Amino acid sequence: MTAGADLVCELANDGMAVDVAAGRLVVRPASALRPEHRAALQEHVGDVLDALTGADAWRLLARAYNTHHARCRFCQAAGRGARYGRRCAVGQLLNVAYEGAFDRAHLPADTDVPTRSAD
Repeated sequence: MTAGADLVCELANDGMAVDVAAGRLVVRPASALRPEHRAALQEHVGDVLDALTGADAWRLLARAYNTHHARCRFCQAAGRGARYGRRCAVGQLLNVAYEGAFDRAHLPADTDVPTRSAD
C-alpha cells in the first residue's frame, strides 16, 4: 500500500470519506479533520489523488468501506438488509465512492449506469 492509500483508510477509520471532485480532494465531514490529518493530506496529496484515480481505486475504496463497516454498528445492521436500518452518513459516502469506482473500472464506458446517491 502507498502512503496515499494508507491515509485514505486511516481517515475512514476516523469516520471520514475522501473523494476526488474536479481534480481536488474532498473530505467529508470536513469538520472531523484534525490538524494532523490536514498536515498528512498536504504532505501526501499527490499520493492520495493517484490512489483514488488509479485503475485499482475501487480496491482501496472497498478496503476503506470495509474497515469502517467493521467498526460501525449502523453499517453492520444495514449490511443485513434494508429492514435493519440504513448506513451512517460516512458509511454511505464510502459505499457510494466504492461502488462508483468499481463500476468505472469494470463496465464499458458506454454502459448506462444509474447514478448512486450519497443521500
